[in-house]
Amino acid sequence: DSQANAMLTAIVIISMVLTPLAIIALRYLTPRDEQSLEGVDVANGLTGSVLIIGFGRFGQIASQPLLLRGIDVSIIDNEVEMIQAAADFGFKVYYGDGTRLDILRAAGAGRARAVLICVDKPDAAVRIAELIKAEFPLLTVLARAFDRGTALQLIRAGVDYQLRETFESALVFGGSTLEALGVDPE
Repeated sequence: DSQANAMLTAIVIISMVLTPLAIIALRYLTPRDEQSLEGVDVANGLTGSVLIIGFGRFGQIASQPLLLRGIDVSIIDNEVEMIQAAADFGFKVYYGDGTRLDILRAAGAGRARAVLICVDKPDAAVRIAELIKAEFPLLTVLARAFDRGTALQLIRAGVDYQLRETFESALVFGGSTLEALGVDPE
């Protein structure tokens, strides 16, 4: 009986040790789900006078005044679902990762008059700014910053304009609160 208990205990311990290792091995051996690019065009030979990188909520709103004035824009994003959703609303967004120099060239950064960095990852925004300013130093670059730290990094990278995404809206919101309280915001 004690020999059977020892054998079962050893089996349980061995299975507990091997299970995590088997899961790790399975992750490496099974194919990863990759985004299908079906129906999505890859950025190549784009010629817009403004290149917008990132077409989430910020990029969509930033594009509106340009589109209303008839400015030719090229838009890239690296999220297939976002590209497909934009197409449902009539936007032509190309697949491309703005942190890659070859993609920036294919997206027309060398021909554009301005680049808007509207991505939602601070480290990617800084990387894109550094790449563009190193490769196309005369190009006007405007960037979305997430916080003061990112804003300072973008300034060091040489962007021509950066905007903390909540800064101005928070000031307007505070001013509206003053008006609602009957206080002159000036």
